Amino acid sequence: VCQPPGRHCSAQGGPAGAASGSRGAAGGGAARAAEAEESRVVAAERDELERERNALRAERQLISQRYTALGSKVEALVAMEAVRGASQREAALRARVEELEAALQEACAARRDDAAEFRRQEALLGQRWSDQLEEAEA
Repeated sequence: VCQPPGRHCSAQGGPAGAASGSRGAAGGGAARAAEAEESRVVAAERDELERERNALRAERQLISQRYTALGSKVEALVAMEAVRGASQREAALRARVEELEAALQEACAARRDDAAEFRRQEALLGQRWSDQLEEAEA
């Protein structure tokens, strides 16, 4: 029966310790060899578990980085959509401003035309009054 490290059979007075002469020494040596082998197996398993643990940590970190990158990409896409929407609204507003400026220019031109017509009518009316005043005096 194998015992935990440091507690082999010959140390406990078990079957290997009860054997006599070289057979007892051989039994103790076999127990120590078995103990050493078991210790190596346990160490190898511990090392393997540590490697797996480190691999899992690395994988978790990679997933975290990918998640962060994905979040950044989503934020970038949302921002791009917002910019695109703002650009479309800006283009629509710019077109509307151009329409309003054209309408304003037309209205100003019409007012100038109206003012010119008013001055022409005023001049004609003034001329008529002047003519009528001359006729009345004559």
